[in-house]
Amino acid sequence: VNKTSEKFKSVGVGYQIFVASYRDSNGDGLGDLRGVIDSLDELKELGVKALWLTPVQESESYHAYDTVDYFSIDKRFGTETEYRELMYKAHERGMVVLMDLVLNHTSLNNVWFKKSQAAAVETDANGNEINYRNLYHWKFKGDLVKKYKNGTWVDVPVEEHGDWYRDGESLYYYYGKFG
Repeated sequence: VNKTSEKFKSVGVGYQIFVASYRDSNGDGLGDLRGVIDSLDELKELGVKALWLTPVQESESYHAYDTVDYFSIDKRFGTETEYRELMYKAHERGMVVLMDLVLNHTSLNNVWFKKSQAAAVETDANGNEINYRNLYHWKFKGDLVKKYKNGTWVDVPVEEHGDWYRDGESLYYYYGKFG
């Protein structure tokens, strides 16, 4: 068990907030970080000790689970300053904040996916090779993949499997199951 797990083992009452539908502070029809900040006293009164927030990083979907940029707050939800304020004010009230950080899929416009499409290979600051193609699952037209059919697993060509998507006009397919 790592130290983070120990810290949250007995934290108390948790409350998950789907930010987009929680509390709209500016009247645009979408929940936001300011709405969460404005609710902290009410949440504390309910005995909440841990807030679990759905993703607030830059995204192209309403649910924000397909991240474009992990290093920026989506403008629909607020600003980095508001994010920092939320952290500070939650901690001030004795609450911890858990962020739903989605690493198992990204937006097609995420820089990692774009580099994977291009089969880019780079070297990081420590001299380690990063093969972006390995960050996603890719197959060539005709490659076989497993599909559950009629109660058993069978091999089918990648282009016949609904969870594999053709990459533009190329003959490559990427795995894109969202679930």
